[in-house]
Parts: sequence; C-alpha cells; structure tokens
Amino acid sequence: MKTAKLRSNSTILMLALLYPNFVNVTDASDSNQNFDAAIADYTSAIELNPADARAYNNRGRAKRGKGDTDGAIADYTRAIELDPEYPEPYNNRGNAKRAKGDQDGAVVDYNRAIQLNPEYPEPYNNRGNAKRAKGDLSGAIVDYNRAIQLDPKYADAYYNRGNAKGLKGDLDGAIADFNRAIELNPSHGRAFETRSEALRLKGDIKHAEADHKRALELNEH
Repeated sequence: MKTAKLRSNSTILMLALLYPNFVNVTDASDSNQNFDAAIADYTSAIELNPADARAYNNRGRAKRGKGDTDGAIADYTRAIELDPEYPEPYNNRGNAKRAKGDQDGAVVDYNRAIQLNPEYPEPYNNRGNAKRAKGDLSGAIVDYNRAIQLDPKYADAYYNRGNAKGLKGDLDGAIADFNRAIELNPSHGRAFETRSEALRLKGDIKHAEADHKRALELNEH
C-alpha cells in the first residue's frame, strides 16, 4: 500500500497545481468551500488514478459536506475496498452512518478505525457519540476520556463528555468540561449553550443568561 499512498500524494499535488478549485480534505469538509468544485476536482483525481483511495475518501467528505450522505458512504466504501488498512474512511463512514441513524453500523466502523490506528482520537470521540445515542453513557465517557488522553486539546471531546456527564446528572462535571471546551475553542457556540442549560439547572440564572446570549451571538456568524 506504500506505493499507492505515494501515488495518491503526487496526484493531490498535481491537482492542486492544475485545478483552481481543488481543496484539501479539511477545507472540503469543514468550511464553506465550493463543494461542487471540490467534488469535480476529486473526480478528476480518480480519473487520473482510479486506485486512489484517498481521492475517494476526500470526495466522500466533500459529498457529506454538501449533504449527499449516501454518495459519501459509497465513496468511503470504495476507498476501503481499495485500501482496507486505511483507517480514515472507516471513521468517516461511521459518521455518515450515524447521521442516518445507524448507530450500530457506525460503531462497527469506528471499532475498525481504532483497530487499525489505536492512536487516532477522532473515532474514539465519534464512537462515544454513537454510544451516547444508544444510551450507554458510561461507555461513551470512557471513549471521550481516551480521545482526550490522545489529544488534550480536542475541544469537541470535552464538549461531548460534558453532555454525557450532564445526562448522568453530574452537572459540576459537565460544566467543567464545557469550560475546557470553551477555553480551547472560544467560538464553540454549542458549549456556551449547553453550559447555559447546566448553569440554569443549578440555579445560576445570571451566568446562564450570559452564556445563552454569547451562544446566540456566535450562531449569528
């Protein structure tokens, strides 16, 4: 698979030079880039090298960003077929399955991603989300703990662990995690909103209102 990975990197470099709309996977999935243009460029990568598992994975992320969850799953599956030891498409396919309500299928994919790379924090966090959706709050917290251990600056893992702690009735623990998520990402509107709810439950209306106001401000942008 090393040769295929080298081919993939050279193909991506070529596309970055040839196609003005070509963006890397982070940009394609996590920003307001032109998903249609990104999909077209990854499709060009696949035409240049039909065995390029990373191009399929990245096109899947762009499709997911556009809202085409089924198309994303098809691309992640093809990436896995081409390179069964590539952990990222398992994690990404798990996210897509979870978005469709298939928590059990998502957990299977996260398990495989972790098996392939036990130091990969994202599938632990995401498996925690699936477990939380299934009602396994303790199991979810174990996974969030591991994600944080691997990446102590992983704001979403703190936020998600805070939610799980809140559902277990540990409001102080939840607030501590929301505090840390906000320290790491001061623009984390969901953390402000959920901390507001936890503070309200504890009777701290003044600070709850301040957090709610900040969440609304962040969501406007």
